[in-house]
Amino acid sequence: MHIILLAMLSAAQAAPTQTPAATSVSELHQADWRSALEVQMDLARQDEPEAVAAFAAVAPIQNRAGQLFLITPDSEYRYTLLADRLVNGDDVGEVRTALARQLAPVGKTQPELIVGLLEAEEDPLVRSALLHGLRRVDGELALPLIAASLQSSDNTERFEAAQLAGMHADGAELGLALSAVLTDSDPMVRQAAARSLGVHKVASSTQDLAPLLQDDSSAVRLAALNALDRIDPTQAAALSAPLVNDADPKVARAAQRLAP
Repeated sequence: MHIILLAMLSAAQAAPTQTPAATSVSELHQADWRSALEVQMDLARQDEPEAVAAFAAVAPIQNRAGQLFLITPDSEYRYTLLADRLVNGDDVGEVRTALARQLAPVGKTQPELIVGLLEAEEDPLVRSALLHGLRRVDGELALPLIAASLQSSDNTERFEAAQLAGMHADGAELGLALSAVLTDSDPMVRQAAARSLGVHKVASSTQDLAPLLQDDSSAVRLAALNALDRIDPTQAAALSAPLVNDADPKVARAAQRLAP
């Protein structure tokens, strides 16, 4: 891996500061990570040609959860080969989503790669799978992408983004964006957003969370009540009284615990 990093640094130092085809910051970033990926692929072809062929040809199978999964040989270039197949391969649909899911851990070691893949990807299901790679990526890079996914037209992508916001160390900075989706049409998105606001104890969200105590979804009501309890226990106790006889026993027990 040290060889890979040295090669990437050499390529970056040798590269011109501007390229004719990349004028914006976003376009320059796209050119940079694609170039770095190609450098790593060249090294993989030299060092592990058998692995390159195996990763390109392996067919996915279903795991116990019913999701497609690719069982690949051990390789120093594992994430490089998965990323290359995602970007340059001819897979479609669920196979690309499976590739993206297995690429998520790369966010810890190669944040520029996971960010680049997300910026370039158009399929919302693939984007949803890639999002979790942002969990350990610095907020400066990760938060704008999570915020953009919160506004996606795809329910799954919005849900994954709302859930991820609660896992990211800097997720509190997404308080306004999360509050905005508390009125989302999908109850799973509302639930995830409420939970994330509670995790980060976003004080400014209490007025937006309160109406969710009357939500049609009991899971949303419970998430909102728990979030309010984390943010402002006094207010949560005052608002919990109407829920002590909630039709959902989980909501009722939570309200009874909080009620004055």
